[in-house]
Amino acid sequence: MKMSYPPGSEPPKTEERDGPAARCERPLRIGVFTDSYLPYLSGVVRVVETTSRELIRRGHQVIIFAPGYDRFRSGKTWSERDDSGIQIIRFPSLPAPNYPGFRLPLPYQPGIGRRVRELGLDIIHSHTPFLLGGLAMSLARRRGVPLVFTHHTLYHEYVHYAPVGRRLVRWWVWQHVARYCRQAALVIAPSHVVAAQVRDGYRVNTPVEVIPSGIDLDLFTSPQRDRGWLRREFAIPQEARVLINVGRLTLEKNPRLLLASFALLREGEKEQAASGRPVSPHYLVLVGDGPQRSALETEARELGIGDRVIFCGRQPPERVADALLGADLFLMASYTETQGLVVAEALAAGLPVVTVNSPQLLETARDGQEAVVAAGTPAAFAAACQRVLEDAALYERLQRAALARAGDLSISAATERLISSYRNLLMKRGRV
Repeated sequence: MKMSYPPGSEPPKTEERDGPAARCERPLRIGVFTDSYLPYLSGVVRVVETTSRELIRRGHQVIIFAPGYDRFRSGKTWSERDDSGIQIIRFPSLPAPNYPGFRLPLPYQPGIGRRVRELGLDIIHSHTPFLLGGLAMSLARRRGVPLVFTHHTLYHEYVHYAPVGRRLVRWWVWQHVARYCRQAALVIAPSHVVAAQVRDGYRVNTPVEVIPSGIDLDLFTSPQRDRGWLRREFAIPQEARVLINVGRLTLEKNPRLLLASFALLREGEKEQAASGRPVSPHYLVLVGDGPQRSALETEARELGIGDRVIFCGRQPPERVADALLGADLFLMASYTETQGLVVAEALAAGLPVVTVNSPQLLETARDGQEAVVAAGTPAAFAAACQRVLEDAALYERLQRAALARAGDLSISAATERLISSYRNLLMKRGRV
């Protein structure tokens, strides 16, 4: 089944809704603090990058405070500017001992308070409650600047990376993130499920706004996109059905469910071929990297599907878009997402989604509309995939809904809501 856009179903462009009054308001100076940024690739990095570029495009100033990756620079911060005009202040960092590729920034640097004062920030926006997030909180308090915190990650679900005392670490992480939310002037949640956790789980009174992370629709409609890249690069036959997942290869993403489910699909394919019925080959493409990659490659071979599972490794956003545009079905097995940004990108590529029953994910791809929900067992997940791929009417209906839904998740719409939240905060403090 070769994916194509149904006629009239291109993702709708999101119009600018900044009226004359909004354009008369002065540009904002926004300090963005994050414990990971380019060249490291992740969902959080993607959100920070695309949102910052959209803010710059709208005339605002953005300064990103992030770790450095390629050099230590004698333990001092350094500054650089990217091609969109974003200023990036890099902090010296150390490699994370149990997560290859991730860096731990050293946040407290001489002169950083004076430097922030000179920047005259209107808003400090933290995308982490740790390390540089702690610096963001300290600077916001000292400078009297509103602190905005985006709750990207269910941090307590990641304690398996702690070498010892995981139960204690889980409790500490929960309490720490709750305290951080209490100190913020505003918490942004990418889904209603996360907003409920902040309000009811953490029991904080901080205002919470639900703003789903936006995606760059132009990335998927650009004439520069190469829809044939995936099949050409990895020698996948044109008649093959390509199932794809994008994400880190880590335990919390539940990639073993994808392998076990695909092994059942492969068995069904063999049985169909043995009976003499025509059959299209299935391929599973995993875009991303992580500490579980080697173990997953071994498991794929042991399951007898090593020749049909393609590990693409980390890819830049343009290649991720090409890969999604060249696939037929998007799979999501993770229960720990706060929204599932990659699911939104899959919708922008016109892909139906098969997902586990995760309330956060179902706010992005809705059951029976853009997605089919399956129980978290290999048999149920494989059956859901087979149903979508073999029912042409169902597939086309899901595909049309996916493309329409993507228009609601644009970076333009998300950034417009974010700017409105910034201005409301400043207005309450008499700083507009």
